[in-house]
Amino acid sequence: MVNLEVWIAPDTNLIEFTNAYQVKDCGAVAPAGRFGWFVPLPLAYLVPGMDHWRIFADESTASLFSMSDRDFNYVQSFARLSATDKFYCEESFCTTGIFTPTHCNTSCAVLLAGHPDETGFVVQHILEMKLFVRVIWVGPNLKWLPDTLTASYLNEKTNHSLVLLSHMPSPITMWDNSKFMSVAFPPCETLQTSQNVGCKYELHRLVKLVWSRLEVGAKPAYEAVQKMSFSRDNYLDLLARYSQQPGAVEKIACEWLVENKVSWKPWIPTSDEKNVIYIGGIFPISVSTYTAKGIVRAAEMALEAVNANDTILRDYNLKMKVNNGECKAEAVMNTFIYYVLFSVYKKLVGILGEECISNNICSQCVTNNINHPFFFFPLIFLT
Repeated sequence: MVNLEVWIAPDTNLIEFTNAYQVKDCGAVAPAGRFGWFVPLPLAYLVPGMDHWRIFADESTASLFSMSDRDFNYVQSFARLSATDKFYCEESFCTTGIFTPTHCNTSCAVLLAGHPDETGFVVQHILEMKLFVRVIWVGPNLKWLPDTLTASYLNEKTNHSLVLLSHMPSPITMWDNSKFMSVAFPPCETLQTSQNVGCKYELHRLVKLVWSRLEVGAKPAYEAVQKMSFSRDNYLDLLARYSQQPGAVEKIACEWLVENKVSWKPWIPTSDEKNVIYIGGIFPISVSTYTAKGIVRAAEMALEAVNANDTILRDYNLKMKVNNGECKAEAVMNTFIYYVLFSVYKKLVGILGEECISNNICSQCVTNNINHPFFFFPLIFLT
């Protein structure tokens, strides 16, 4: 399991979270983000104080964000998922896709939101602060509805504004303030509902979480995820591309990779950071009568050739441990047991050595099918 963007609230104890779900924190994937209420800048200056939550606590000023029956019916037509004819909000607090607090009437503000599984927390905020606000969830239509309504309001020169709930960064809000003004809310610790829903309007870390066993089972992938991160400009670039090509995720990713090699090349583990696997070497180094003294160097050259060829072991670095077997059965077996029985090297993939003692002596060690069912003894003849 790999999740490359998990929003972690500032009041979340990540150690408890990672222990409970057997995941590891691999660091931030991008600069911090947060949820917020946003007012389009062209409609943000009808009266003073439109950037503060208290404007929604007074019915007379909250009405600046109400909608005519025509506009409300227009927006409500996008509150259903056309494929299933179900409302985007089917939660218990919604009626026909809309949340309306009991103290509200038709002059209440209308807050546009995307999906209730992301932003359903706002219901608790509205109730606690007694805001005169209704919420309508419009799913993916939130990406374009604010622009359409803003243009309509400006064209008709109406004395009404608009407010939406989203997270920043997103394809809607980005990180900059060129299109929207953010509404200020009370500090997290002053809200009782923070105990249930967390500090939604504070900065959240955008972190990468992976299954804790990934580090052992697929170390190159784990290290790549650790190194993967996007700068502010990288992230804005991806969001801008998605805004221009909604739904074309694979195409956007491919284009970005082709055009931004400088950004992602450092994510690839280098040869020094590859997952190391070992071959145990047992060679007759100290035997003066042995004639194949170049066997150790030959084995080292073979390993160098394998490591230099990415088509063989692309994500691994093969190393060899050299030990002296002295051409003596007891020395060979001691080294063999040292390698295998005591798991000195947990990433040992095999044992290499030149045969210089009796086949019968060696074969007794490894051909006992009861005690050693997975060992075999290959003979290599050099001519």
